[in-house]
Amino acid sequence: MSANAPDRTSHRDPDCINLAATIAELFIIIAAAILFNFFPRYVGFIRSATDPTSFTTLPGPGFAAFLPRLNTFWLWAFCLCLAHLVLQGWTLTTRLIDLGLDLFFAAIFASMFTGSPSLELPVATLAGKSVLFFVCIAFLLGALEQLVRLLKWQPHENRPGDAGTLM
Repeated sequence: MSANAPDRTSHRDPDCINLAATIAELFIIIAAAILFNFFPRYVGFIRSATDPTSFTTLPGPGFAAFLPRLNTFWLWAFCLCLAHLVLQGWTLTTRLIDLGLDLFFAAIFASMFTGSPSLELPVATLAGKSVLFFVCIAFLLGALEQLVRLLKWQPHENRPGDAGTLM
């Protein structure tokens, strides 16, 4: 390879999507929505492998109050994944929507962390709230990453729907 030849493996277009990951994300969103809306009693853990009655559900009585917000998030996240599949990449609009979704999901988890008991077990509450806290931080970091990408964003002339405008 000559010294002047471009190295195709060193730079990946940040506006391209991973098709397999996007499809997997669609299925995860559908599975989570179905599981938490229709089968929340099956979300939990088994305390003893020898005792089949030791299954403990995690969603507590306060969890149902968060379902409308979670369903709203899942609907918009599903639509964003569909938009990625149709557009085959990121645009200014999809980046803005993703930033909003990251902040919205972080707000849901923050309200679960500080709000009514969303977990059934008092022992699991500390561990569960720690998980909620770290998930909230992860989505805030995702929002920060998306904000940085938005600040660096440049329109692509040859990509439909990406002429540097929101619509």
